[in-house]
Amino acid sequence: MPAVDNLGIRLPIADVVDAIRHRTELKFVAIDAAQAIGHIPLSSDIECSDLAIAGTHKWLGGYLPLGLAFLNNERTRSQIIATNRAMQSDEGLDDPLLAFLTDLETGSLRQHTETVNLTPLLTCCGALHEFDGQECGLEELLHYQLTNAEVVRSLAGAAGWRPLLSASDQRTGIVLMQSEEPAIRSLSVETLRRRMQQSGITATAYEAGIIRLSMPRTELKPEDFNGIRSALQHLSNALVHESVHAGNLLADCVSSAAC
Repeated sequence: MPAVDNLGIRLPIADVVDAIRHRTELKFVAIDAAQAIGHIPLSSDIECSDLAIAGTHKWLGGYLPLGLAFLNNERTRSQIIATNRAMQSDEGLDDPLLAFLTDLETGSLRQHTETVNLTPLLTCCGALHEFDGQECGLEELLHYQLTNAEVVRSLAGAAGWRPLLSASDQRTGIVLMQSEEPAIRSLSVETLRRRMQQSGITATAYEAGIIRLSMPRTELKPEDFNGIRSALQHLSNALVHESVHAGNLLADCVSSAAC
């Protein structure tokens, strides 16, 4: 289960796991925390899981991908580690960095080694150091993101975009919105992403004119919100203008052909 899915919906993992355990035996709980680590508090989710996996390149800001695993359940921890090492031994798991770290941890050295890129470890360390040095905790940082998200949602409507909302307790620092303009809804995902970038907004684009924005962990200023509103409005106006212009050209062509 994802703690936060790719659309920014926060799932009540601990409640879901507890409800299932009251109904039946739950042998193993795995959590996808890729969109959650460094984004929302995760303690209760990790505590109820056997395995939580995440990466350092998203909300933690490590930039280079590095997978992380949290093994909270003592009953299954040793089995997961043993399975992992067995897969490394029979070369069923091709991960040079993990193999290198395992050698350091166990004090052994396999017969055949290879060049390993250690840079992800350094960027991860830097990201964790910076994160740990912040004056506010994760709850307060999330509050800034939620506040930013609410303001962005409120201004989106005036710019021709409809916020797609989840329940209030499932919201995160991710804003999802859909254009009201048919011209934008008909764009391909890549074209929409590129047009958003040209308008000054870095966004993840989906079909049917849907975009996803990730809010910063600092309080945005009025000029920032004005910039977002202007960019959204500019894209809507530009696409409508292009659509009208194309329609006029088509009408002229039809008229010329008729003559």
